[in-house]
Amino acid sequence: MKKIAVVSGKGGSGKTMVTTGLFKMLSKTENVTIADLDVECPDAGIYINNKKITDKITTSVFIPSFIKEKCTGCKKCETACNFKAISFFDDAITIFEELCKSCLRCVNVCKTGALTTRKIDYGEISVYDVKGRSFFEGQLRIGDIRTKNLINEVKKLSEKSENTYVLYDSPPGTTCPMVAAVSSVDLVILVAEDSLYGFNDFQLAFSVVRDMKLDYWVLINKYVPENSPVMKWCNENNVAVGGCIPFSDKIHSHYSKGNNILELSEVADCLEKAVSHITGGAQ
Repeated sequence: MKKIAVVSGKGGSGKTMVTTGLFKMLSKTENVTIADLDVECPDAGIYINNKKITDKITTSVFIPSFIKEKCTGCKKCETACNFKAISFFDDAITIFEELCKSCLRCVNVCKTGALTTRKIDYGEISVYDVKGRSFFEGQLRIGDIRTKNLINEVKKLSEKSENTYVLYDSPPGTTCPMVAAVSSVDLVILVAEDSLYGFNDFQLAFSVVRDMKLDYWVLINKYVPENSPVMKWCNENNVAVGGCIPFSDKIHSHYSKGNNILELSEVADCLEKAVSHITGGAQ
């Protein structure tokens, strides 16, 4: 199985367009799974037609629960918590569910049994069949912060499909969710928006991928050849650019109407290069 994560430092760079386009293209000849890891705002499903839901899985974690009668007020639990999810007020403690990381360190240090555990739900994974291919979509509970937990659960589930390829539509940015998405993948496709803002965030994403020593393939979206900060930087730093999708009102209009992006040769030609790179070294 070869795992491919599509990332971008900036939201709106085009990674979902690229991921779903690659899924459609690979589906013609390969066994491929797609997973939406942008669990705070999943949108890959908007661009995947003919999907039928086959399962919904609720994801849960254990958090501490307080028994006041057994508490001696030693405050070891408060000291042990690195996330400030436990605070003492008068002679009782308050547990902030939204801050708890479910490490249960507080429960382990409590010697009186004043802290036990209880289970809470924090997200949901929808499983779809797409003409014999699998699509997994994670959706975080509103107000919850357990993004990494849900990303890891979606990845575990998608990898059980045992298909030749798994495509991850990663969350934008370069913080913990993005790092969780690219961890242990075989290839990262870096989608760079060809603007000053997009260029800045592409550099940040590139630094993360480079520091994690991951294989990568650069794709410039909204490419303007006569004034391309991304291409200029890549040339100056010996970073190979695998393909470019031009800045085009036709592409934007076609895609925003929900049409198949592969109908446009400007996009299809670039994604064919990406597919060739992906399939050239399948594991």
